[in-house]
Amino acid sequence: MFWSNFSGGIITVTIDGGVSSGQITKYYNQTTPPDCGSAGCYNVIVSIGTHTYSATDGTYNWSGNFQGSGTCSTFLLY
Repeated sequence: MFWSNFSGGIITVTIDGGVSSGQITKYYNQTTPPDCGSAGCYNVIVSIGTHTYSATDGTYNWSGNFQGSGTCSTFLLY
């Protein structure tokens, strides 16, 4: 689950170069992650292993790797 405590606009997240994409539409004013499946987060199911992501709100950009773990994992964009 991708989530954000960044108070910008909607963040579009792309996984593995376009295999999957979605949006973070809600800003969480906290440092601990919301529950998996929370509204406004980008909830995505991926296989176990390393995956790439890129994200943008139209002004700021993020990119990197994350691990699919077989259970709910949270990934903060800030």
